[in-house]
Amino acid sequence: MFDGFKILLLYSIHILNFEYFENTINFCKKDGVLHKTVYQYKGLSFHHFYDTDTIILYVSFHKYWNNGLHNYNNFNYNNFINSVNQFLNTFSINSYNCILQNVEYGVNLNIKYNVNGLLDCLLFHENKTPLKRLKTDFRFEHQRYQLKIYNKSEHFKNICDADNILRFEVKNERMIQLNKNGINNLNNLLNIDCLNFFNKQLLTHWNNILMYDFTINKKMLNNSDVVALKDYQNPLYWQNLKPNQRHRPKQRLKQIIRDNSEQIQQYISNEITQTLKANCIMIND
Repeated sequence: MFDGFKILLLYSIHILNFEYFENTINFCKKDGVLHKTVYQYKGLSFHHFYDTDTIILYVSFHKYWNNGLHNYNNFNYNNFINSVNQFLNTFSINSYNCILQNVEYGVNLNIKYNVNGLLDCLLFHENKTPLKRLKTDFRFEHQRYQLKIYNKSEHFKNICDADNILRFEVKNERMIQLNKNGINNLNNLLNIDCLNFFNKQLLTHWNNILMYDFTINKKMLNNSDVVALKDYQNPLYWQNLKPNQRHRPKQRLKQIIRDNSEQIQQYISNEITQTLKANCIMIND
């Protein structure tokens, strides 16, 4: 369930002597002075900055588990632990010296609905609009984190049989909330209790998204609701409302969805819960 990381490596200069790096790339400043060297191995990317003599690691332990090839398959908590330990052993690094700077945590869901159709229904998250649409995904960008929701199957069309893999993840870009919950370094993630924070965070953020539901049976609606839906399914309608003007239409849309649809958002929420239970153990209060 963990994926991408940005990690500051302390007391780890010795890893630059690793003899099996697959590639090294030098980057220079405008004046030609060497700025940094990037060392690559099985999806790991070590950035050695010469001015500060520091090393920043960019890594997907999921991809590293698959020899740097992909990260579309199931990757449970035990796989994560094994992948991290393999990394620590290979490079002789202490997990306490791996200081977390960015952490991505999410799930891959093989769902029964068309993922691209679902993406078109996402409206806003905690009053954050507009929702930025990139080539393959949506992102809600907040000050300390961003939500990424995309069609994972489109990334791996040639090697993935499933057609509707929805990826939903939280990318923690500032560590304030994690640090408050005792999550500071890679060693903290080797304690299964840390999943309590990440699981709650993931579910809470998904449930706080406002989304239109394309399974609404309009034949069951009165004329007033049908007219209202023409606005409610339009992202520009919500963007043009001030945050304090959104509460009533938001509650009305949710009521229409509850009474007249297959409730896709609740379905996805249930799928997230079941996937977490199956792959990383849900921890209750």
